[in-house]
Amino acid sequence: MVRSHTFSTLLFLFFLFFAFTMALYTDFYQAPKVGQSQSEETQLVFKEGTFENLVEIRFKNRLGEFTLHRQGLESSEWQLVKPRMLPASAAPIHTIIAQLYKLRIRKIYELEPINTYNFSLDTPVLEVDLKNQEGKSWSIRFGLSNSIDNSTYISVNSKNAIFHIDGVSENLETMDLAKFIESKIAPYPPERVKSIAFYRADKNGTPLILKAIQKGNREWIDDSGNPLQEDLVNELLREFLSIKAQAILDVIPDNAQAIIKKAKDTPMWTTDVELAEGTIVEYVISDLIDRPNPELKIEKRSHFLIGPKNLQYPYLVSKEYFKIWEQLSAQRFKKLPIKKLFY
Repeated sequence: MVRSHTFSTLLFLFFLFFAFTMALYTDFYQAPKVGQSQSEETQLVFKEGTFENLVEIRFKNRLGEFTLHRQGLESSEWQLVKPRMLPASAAPIHTIIAQLYKLRIRKIYELEPINTYNFSLDTPVLEVDLKNQEGKSWSIRFGLSNSIDNSTYISVNSKNAIFHIDGVSENLETMDLAKFIESKIAPYPPERVKSIAFYRADKNGTPLILKAIQKGNREWIDDSGNPLQEDLVNELLREFLSIKAQAILDVIPDNAQAIIKKAKDTPMWTTDVELAEGTIVEYVISDLIDRPNPELKIEKRSHFLIGPKNLQYPYLVSKEYFKIWEQLSAQRFKKLPIKKLFY
């Protein structure tokens, strides 16, 4: 009886030890880190400022794969390099980065093949790769989404973990090529413009019509130092910066080649925009295109071209913006002395 009782006790203790060991194994390798669950509810995956000085972004969803690049300066413009070489809008980039800063952690899982498969991170619905000027990179993958509790799962290469997070508020899955293309010919805030100058024709040996130089406190002077009417210059600058292209002619139909060549070779005006950091962007402006073209979907004298010298392709622009140059007169912008206002 004593031996039987001792054997039963040992068997029971062995069973308890085995159960305890399996529970620890399962908890450590399969479940979220429960010990951090309280703090996880208030944690973010990325701290504000993590993605500063970015120079390269790769974004992929079900609608396509888009790669963007810039030279490294915080003020330099983004260029779309894939699927086409085109100027890129900063708006979708800001949206993507803003959403990454908002990723709030619910739970953390081990980055293991079984979890990667269970949370669909082996076939992600979104991929975001980032690289900064110092060469540091991040690879972020978005997997399974739960519409019931508005949550999703992501993996981050630099953190070696899978995060169960709140759902993304912006629908990044609907971003397509059109979202990434910059339609403005001069996508600069007004305060970044140091000067703007307007010339006739190609500006080589042709007279300057108007040059407005920002003196400070939104005051403007001409190239001789004479004061200009701030409200009129600000309105002119606002109109120029608001110009949007109907199309970027990176692919020109054969029957439009001659039209485009003539418009580019014989510009009506040239406009220089000097930015705060010293960069000068030169734009050549054609006359209204005098022949209709079905492939470009333009009628006679309904559009003109603006060709930034820093870009390979010209913009096709509606004639509603043509009045900026047609109505340009240096005399209109001069500030009259106070005594002349009473004559």
